[in-house]
Formats: sequence, C-alpha cells, structure tokens
Amino acid sequence: MQKIILLIIITITAIFVKGQRSSKASDNIESKTIALEHFDKINSEMVFSVEIRKSNEEKAVITSNYMRFVEVNVKNNTLQIGYKKNQPMENVDTKIVIYAKDVKSVNAEVGSVVKIKDQFDIQKFSTESGGKIFGDSNAKSIVINTESGGSVLGTVNTENLILNAQSGSSIDIQGKIETAKITAQSASRISATKTNVSVATVTAESASSVSISVSKELTASASSMDRIRYKTLSGIKFSADRDSGGTIDML
Repeated sequence: MQKIILLIIITITAIFVKGQRSSKASDNIESKTIALEHFDKINSEMVFSVEIRKSNEEKAVITSNYMRFVEVNVKNNTLQIGYKKNQPMENVDTKIVIYAKDVKSVNAEVGSVVKIKDQFDIQKFSTESGGKIFGDSNAKSIVINTESGGSVLGTVNTENLILNAQSGSSIDIQGKIETAKITAQSASRISATKTNVSVATVTAESASSVSISVSKELTASASSMDRIRYKTLSGIKFSADRDSGGTIDML
C-alpha cells in the first residue's frame, strides 16, 4: 500500500513539475521586429513555425519563449534562421513571420515548418530531417528536393520540373507541367495525380512509390519492389522498364 501511495505522489509531482515548466516557458514569450537586408533565399535550420508573406518592406516578426537564443540574419542574399548552439531549451515555441519582396529558394530542416502565404516565383524547394514546406510557385523552372523524412506540398505551374525524393521523404503536388523528371528513392513517396504533366520521365528505386497523371508521354523505370502508377485521359507514348519486382501500372 505504501508503495502505491509513493508511486501516486511521484506521478503527481512529475505532472506538476512539467506543468510548471510549460507555464514558465509560456510566461517568457516575447515579440520583436527585425529589419532585414535584401534577400531572396530562406533557410530555416531548426524547429520553427515560419510564414512567408509578400511585402515591399523586408523584415521578420518573431515571437518566442527563447528570444535570446533566436538568430536571424542575412548572408550572401540568404536569410538564415536558427538558434544559438549548445543552449538549454525545452518546450520551445517560436513563430516567425517573414516579409519579403521576392523569394527564389526555400529550405526547411530539422522539423521546421514553412508556410508560404503569398505568390512568389520560387525556383527551388528543399527539405530534410522532418522539415516541411507548404507553398506554390509559377516559376519557369522548379526543383524540389526532399530527404530524411522531409516533405513538400503545393501547386506548381511550370515548364520544367525536377522532383527528387530520398530517404523516407514525400512530395505531393498538383498543377500544370510541361516536362517533369521525377526520382523517388529509399522508401520515398511522390504523389502527382492531380497534375497535368505533358511529358514525364519517372524512376523509382528501393521500395519507393510514384503516382502521376500524364497527357502525352511517359518513360518509367521501377526496380527493387518499387511501384509507379499513372493515369491518362487519352493514349500516350509509353515505355517501361521493370526490374527486381518493380511494378508499373495504370490507376
């Protein structure tokens, strides 16, 4: 009986301490606005919630319970967002709204979540280590790279598109695309069934999957238990290469 009572006391104490820590973190939330030099690339390196908005004034509005550790600066036209290294932090809550004139490249790493709220002609999206990007682009050429659990979701209307998904990452897109070169590797997933792709070259390797909508021509290669699925509203020029249990079939 005494052991049970002791266990209850320890549990209640742990819950109380955790609540106290969370409350303390919330009580320390601060906000500030930083004027920025010109930039057209954004790199969010750690756990942040980031919004990107179009504006003639380039600045960052930061809200955080660890404001003293947040680092935001521009170097070589790239806006770098991170925390000071080797600092003790828990229950981190940092939100950053970035106001930019133009953005050509966005990178999200280590659980950072970036939401692009306005229209920019972004040419490159990249994520890794659980980073996520939600955003659209109408740039003439677009490259999307994801790896290590990263993901990108959005609408892209472009002449030339390159998609590379690796190491358990994912890409989910829609839009109108003239030519697309698509590669999925190491248990990654690419979904493009809501696109209108004229000409596509698709390669899937190492237990990955690709789903795509094609209107004119598809060249597909699947190996090592990969799966490529496609749909079309009319007959297309089609060539396929299957190896080691790879499958290519229609949706």
